[in-house]
Amino acid sequence: ALCSDRGVGLHLLVSDSEWRGIFAAHAEPVHYALPAGVTSVSIQEGMMRCGYSLYRDAELRDLHFDVALAWQTAYLSPNEGGSGASTPLFVDFCVLMLGWRALRGIASAPAAAAGGGGGASLQP
Repeated sequence: ALCSDRGVGLHLLVSDSEWRGIFAAHAEPVHYALPAGVTSVSIQEGMMRCGYSLYRDAELRDLHFDVALAWQTAYLSPNEGGSGASTPLFVDFCVLMLGWRALRGIASAPAAAAGGGGGASLQP
C-alpha cells in the first residue's frame, strides 16, 4: 500500500524454493491477487528451465528489454527448424501443460528438496 500511495511500482522476486513451495503446499490450484502497486514479478529459474519476468505495464516491460517488442520472437517448434536456444522455453511450456498435479509432483521431488541441480529430471 505504501508504494502504491507514493506512486512507486513494486517488483516481486519469487525464488525457486518459493515457487516450488506454492505447488508443494497446495493439492489444488491457487490464485494470488497481487496488490495494484505490484508492477512486475520475476520467477527464478530452477523448477522451470528459464527465469521469467511478468509485467503489468507494457511500457515498463519495453524499457527492460534490449530490443523492441516487434523484433522479439521465440520460435518454439523443435520439428520445424526452431532455434536450439528456444528449447528450454519449449520444455517449460510442455511442463506447464502437464497440469497442477504434475507440477506439484515435480516441485515435491526429492532432488528438488535437496537442491539437486534444478529439480527432478523428466523421464520417459
